[in-house]
Amino acid sequence: MATTLKARKGIATRQAKALNDLLETYNHLTKGSFPNDQCDTENLISQINNALVHIRATQTSFEKAFFAFAEAVDKLQHSLENEEEERISEQLEKGQVLLSESEDLQARLEVEKQALDSGKVWHSTMTRAELPKTPIPEFSGNCWEWDNFWELFNATIHSTPLSDLQKFNYLLQALKGEARQSAERYQITSKNYPMVVKHLQEKYGNTSVIITNLHEQMEVCTAQSTELKDQCKLFDRLSSITRQLESKGEDLNSPWLMSKTLAKFRDDIKRKVLEKKVTHSYNETWTMAKQMDVLDAVLKQEEEIERHMSKTFKPQNTQERKYMSRGSPAPTYAKTRSPYCFYCNSQDHWSISCTKLKHPKERIEYLKQTKRCLGCGSRNHAFSECKGVGCTHCGKRHHTSICLKNTEPNFPTTQAEQKNNGKPRNSLQNFTSNEPQIEAGANDADISAVAENPKATVKGDICLLTGSIKVMNPITERLRDVLVLLDTGADRSFIDFELAQELQLPRQGSSTMRLSTFGTTQQRDITCPITSLSIWDNEGVQHTLQLYIHDTITPNVSRPALDKRDINFIKRKHIRLCSPMKKSHIQARILVGCDLLWNFIKFGSPHFTLPSGLRLIPTTFGYMISGQKLSQNGTITKGNPVLVHTSKTSDPMDFWEQYWSTESCEREEELSRTEKEEKANTNAQILKEFNDTIQKRDDGYYVKLPFKEQYSELPDNRALSWKRLKNTYSSKIQRSPRYFTAVRQCFQRTTQSRHS
Repeated sequence: MATTLKARKGIATRQAKALNDLLETYNHLTKGSFPNDQCDTENLISQINNALVHIRATQTSFEKAFFAFAEAVDKLQHSLENEEEERISEQLEKGQVLLSESEDLQARLEVEKQALDSGKVWHSTMTRAELPKTPIPEFSGNCWEWDNFWELFNATIHSTPLSDLQKFNYLLQALKGEARQSAERYQITSKNYPMVVKHLQEKYGNTSVIITNLHEQMEVCTAQSTELKDQCKLFDRLSSITRQLESKGEDLNSPWLMSKTLAKFRDDIKRKVLEKKVTHSYNETWTMAKQMDVLDAVLKQEEEIERHMSKTFKPQNTQERKYMSRGSPAPTYAKTRSPYCFYCNSQDHWSISCTKLKHPKERIEYLKQTKRCLGCGSRNHAFSECKGVGCTHCGKRHHTSICLKNTEPNFPTTQAEQKNNGKPRNSLQNFTSNEPQIEAGANDADISAVAENPKATVKGDICLLTGSIKVMNPITERLRDVLVLLDTGADRSFIDFELAQELQLPRQGSSTMRLSTFGTTQQRDITCPITSLSIWDNEGVQHTLQLYIHDTITPNVSRPALDKRDINFIKRKHIRLCSPMKKSHIQARILVGCDLLWNFIKFGSPHFTLPSGLRLIPTTFGYMISGQKLSQNGTITKGNPVLVHTSKTSDPMDFWEQYWSTESCEREEELSRTEKEEKANTNAQILKEFNDTIQKRDDGYYVKLPFKEQYSELPDNRALSWKRLKNTYSSKIQRSPRYFTAVRQCFQRTTQSRHS
């Protein structure tokens, strides 16, 4: 058998050399040099015909010898050595390449011959493969992209006069990933090319997969808000999906599907569509296409109305918008209102311009004595029930005419104090109380407070303990990041009302509590719904939080930017931050109080101090940045202390301020020792414990490894594994019975091995 293999190898080698010499000899005929006269053209056509006959005959001889050699290799009864096997594989591969070059040269000669016969002069780059300018597409196995891929490949390669072997090679070049692996199971021959194309069309051209994907997109398609622009975006997405489903032959005229599609829009749009449906003729059937047309018309009508409304009723200047509040009415365009002052009952000016009571404190006392609302000046309701817009200066709930920020306080100052015009930093602290409520008329004790006056040139920036946590989106079933504030001044944890609605959190009861802010004696009873939220930390561990739902958690929280020294320090230490410090202002959606936050602080992990003075606090979500940033010269900005005396614990306006604010206080956390000392002490303690456990026995030395006493358990990643299993089942197992059988056998073997 070895002698036969050697003989066939020699024949194949000689035939390959002969074919290669012919290809080099006749390759110059495809250079695109066209003759000028008819005689030379006929001679060139004759040379091309001779070359084609000669090449085809030699190629046929080489194919017989080559396939005979390959058959002899397959029938070997003993295994070859590694070197011999590599040489044979290399020779077989060279034979395949030589056949491909021969087919390519024959195709170019045919094109050259046709060009000479028709008298047309083709450019050399066009005659080589006669391919259009459209590039060969690529396909990686995504069924959604198959139709586009096959249309382009059919136009550029499949429908061209190339041989099937050349088309097969071009097809392999275009396929990537899973699709290429599927095609490589077939031997690269001319006969197998139609089989590979049919296999790929049956596997990736399945319309049922596309239809299922479109239905899934329709299921999760929702509007981001009730604004008209988001409603129009929702319609565009649904319209494209329904049209594709109709082109695939899907019946979308089910009443359940049409009502479910209509339910995705806001109520006023649904009402107008239903009005059209009710008045629709009974002789005509109400279909999905008809419903989408009516939706399109309604949305276009709403856009046109909104465009005209914005042009017609746009305020002419900013001064008119400034005083548009309930207590300080601005002139309207439908009806002009005359001014009225509820301080002096005059109709010559508005209340904000009253000269009888100029100072806001005097106006506050007058409103309290006359039992008027501090938000709008009305006598028909209390301030707690007021729905006015609020102050146009500071944005709070009181009336603009009693805003203290619009008037400088007339406190007695010394000459030293007049030189320091900096404003003291106010800090508000959240807390809840279960004690009896203090009456509004109770006398308050005198309070003295000391605040530092910062320099006017460089200010120290304060960074609250904020970061991001991962929660599950109920619609997409994917984890999303939500900003959180760790507040040591709150004894309970809260979640924003809008976020609770977005996450579709269930209500688990309610609780009535009394909220108060720092510096006030009045407390307010509110009822907050109770819910639970599952979150995941960086290690994939799931935690369940019991939270109270409230309308407003915190206002925008400012965060100082990290300088280059801080960024280099973080990169050098390979520290993973909880959230990137890219935004200068953020708004926390979840507030974690003292009832829960200590579960997420890593006391055993090292604390770091950045060069700017900010502190890195380790949590289960990553390192959070907090503390005060140093000034430009490396020190915390300080100023002369100013002693501020007040006759009551709360300013007259503090009682009417918003009762929900975030803690914004300067927090200095001093570490007991430096990082190097901590590491040195820890290493010394571990080495001592290790040496104490060394024992000498007859068979050698025994030691006890210094395992950590406090460590985090590895997550089981059950939720992640379950989600992957569902995706695998829906994408592969349901689609192919072969996958289902293999998975079932795997589970059966696992179950049997456990019981055995």
